[in-house]
Amino acid sequence: MNLNPFDLRGPDFLIFYACLLGATALVLLVLRQVLDRQNHFAVEERFLEVARDPYQIAFLRGGATEVLRTAVVSLLERDLIGADGDRYFALDEAGVAKVRRPLDKAILTRLGPPPQGNKGGADSDSLLTDPVILQEAEQVGEPLAAAELVPGPATRRTRWLLIVLATAALWFVAGTKIAIALSRGRTNVGFLVVLALAAPFILRLTLWSRLTACGRAVRDRTVTHFAELLSRSDSFKPGQTTSELAFLAAAYGTALLPVAMRARLAPLDQAVIRHAQTSNSDSGGSSCSSSSSCSGGGSCGGGGCGGCGS
Repeated sequence: MNLNPFDLRGPDFLIFYACLLGATALVLLVLRQVLDRQNHFAVEERFLEVARDPYQIAFLRGGATEVLRTAVVSLLERDLIGADGDRYFALDEAGVAKVRRPLDKAILTRLGPPPQGNKGGADSDSLLTDPVILQEAEQVGEPLAAAELVPGPATRRTRWLLIVLATAALWFVAGTKIAIALSRGRTNVGFLVVLALAAPFILRLTLWSRLTACGRAVRDRTVTHFAELLSRSDSFKPGQTTSELAFLAAAYGTALLPVAMRARLAPLDQAVIRHAQTSNSDSGGSSCSSSSSCSGGGSCGGGGCGGCGS
């Protein structure tokens, strides 16, 4: 019995290669979990650091967009900004000097001085697309990356190295089989080429994650920690709390805020949904075209299923 996989017929080799790709992805998944858990022992210590900062809690839960929403809640809660329809505006000319967070300063600077008449302020879309605001929201994640709650530079480099090495091994196997097929006069290798080209994308999806294991544990710990805050949220009123609403929004999202605050946040929430839909639509369009090209490749190599060097 010949156990050399390169002597397998086309369809059998495609099955072998798909299984090899799946096994490689599984190994990378296990390696990711092992590497992530190196800092897992520090969950409580990391939690104590993060739990003091609603913006970091929001970043762990949902990234820069959730940080921006939490910042708007915080500024509304402190009566530094107001809402009128779809627009937000500053309420205090000295507001920028009263806040210490760079993100708060960026938002208040974008809103400008308190409006005169019906002019001034900015709409929700402007807040979501302002480059300075977005940059400051992203920078909230830097301490989390340094603490390896989200993948930092070292973790990202390690993950990319694993992807490159695994892809190189898979391409070597595919390339060897294609060379053998061509040497035997077989040219129907289309399906194998498509599968080999898809390999790095599949491996990246397997290996990548927005949070590390420690980050997920800290995020889950904050949900438990602020449960008592959630239980009495109905008694909160804007302007009568210090930072409870900001912590509530950070840990659970704006949907669980008191009705009065949700009404003031509704334009921003709707803008976030619109931007998410636009983003998904754009990526969906790219996928469609990519899918067309793949199916075109499948058509061209229609005999590839029975070939690949059989």
